[in-house]
Amino acid sequence: MTQFRPQGIHHIPTVVRNIIIINVAVFLLSVVIGQANLHIDLSRYFALHSLASTDLLGNHLFRPWQLITHMFLHGGTMFSDSPNYEEGFMHLFGNMFGLWMFGSLLEQHWGTKRFTWFYLLCGIGAGVAQLLYLYFQQRDMIQVIDSSAVGASGAVFGILGAFAYLFPNTELYFYFMFPIKMKYAIALYAAYEIYTGIKQSAGDNVAHFAHLGGLIVGFIIVIFWNKTNRKYFY
Repeated sequence: MTQFRPQGIHHIPTVVRNIIIINVAVFLLSVVIGQANLHIDLSRYFALHSLASTDLLGNHLFRPWQLITHMFLHGGTMFSDSPNYEEGFMHLFGNMFGLWMFGSLLEQHWGTKRFTWFYLLCGIGAGVAQLLYLYFQQRDMIQVIDSSAVGASGAVFGILGAFAYLFPNTELYFYFMFPIKMKYAIALYAAYEIYTGIKQSAGDNVAHFAHLGGLIVGFIIVIFWNKTNRKYFY
């Protein structure tokens, strides 16, 4: 049985490294904008707004490119007059850590071109899932409050789905103590996202259905790619 140990930081493959650099750079830019009080709202143009979202003048906020650009923004720095940089950093760190840990091996296995397409399609799929969820949630509302989503979580969930498909019996260590196979870990994670997404607790601003959308798209893509030649790393 394989125990998963990610490679060192000096062996980060090209696409994973560039995605991390872009995300960190955008996060630092948002911090600079906030600290300098430049009043440049990155979220207006690049976060993923619901199809019905409008500004105070009635202008629609959704743009097609937001299905891609939302993957490179992270929360906590651009949605409030009092930005929470710690929250934004933890959001960024969690996503980039998952990308490095699981995405590095996938890129090495697939190559840069295939991994790039996989990452973008999972992120776009996550965005579409979020838009559909918000559409059905808001369709009967007389006045729609602006809803927007940011983060690479959907794309990272797609990576987790692919990893679980290719390495189902690889062991992870839960809280660095308890071993759990990847196939069980991702099943529990998906169940948790479904439960919390349906429950809709007050104050929960996590896009749970975007996570599930990215996970499902990741599974579909990797199953299609391996339908005649299923490959494992062990």
